[in-house]
Amino acid sequence: LLSTDTDAIARFNREAANASRLNHPNICATYDYGETPDGHVFLAMEYVDGRSLTSLIESLGRIPPDRTASIIHQAAEALQVAHDAGIVHRDLKPDNIMLGQRRDGSDFVKVVDFGISRAFEGESQRVTRTGFIVGTPQYMSPEQGLGEKLDGRSDIFSLALVACNCLTGTSPFGGQTPQETIVARLTDPPRTLAQMQPGVSWPSEVQRVLDNALARDANARYQTAAE
Repeated sequence: LLSTDTDAIARFNREAANASRLNHPNICATYDYGETPDGHVFLAMEYVDGRSLTSLIESLGRIPPDRTASIIHQAAEALQVAHDAGIVHRDLKPDNIMLGQRRDGSDFVKVVDFGISRAFEGESQRVTRTGFIVGTPQYMSPEQGLGEKLDGRSDIFSLALVACNCLTGTSPFGGQTPQETIVARLTDPPRTLAQMQPGVSWPSEVQRVLDNALARDANARYQTAAE
């Protein structure tokens, strides 16, 4: 059990402290964290009255481009605040993007679960074990799949995969198992929007944005979420 693993508890406390530092309308707030007298660790977070992006994709199949753009824009705003604070989400996926609703009916994004993120500080301050990979293979960046040190550009890759899922209902990379999924993004170019949804006329500018965000080399991607 993680509750009996002193390294895991230290990692949890570090990551919860990181999450509690984040303050932005598009980030689900962390109010409290710690350990109960009987040894259970806890994290108290803001309640989001809404549904997950996963649920919306499953119900619609594909999300209209203008709605997708708004969701991705808000999620990027949240990521930029975290990255400015030295925090990488490390597990960005539709399950971790919650959608509330404004009075006009539009989506209000809350990015949740920064509990497994970690500050990219010096090696001497890092608690996570060497080679400890956290995240969901379907939305991992190539460098995360290799267990390399991450920065915000990894989250940008993951956000682009979320955008592809919103627009097409599928992923630009293949793979039936977690291992195959990771290998695919290390060896294969991502499928284009036209290949994923050939019945749609996709603007070249949209494809260019995704090509940039999904570059295998982090140095070739957008360097910030705001960008």
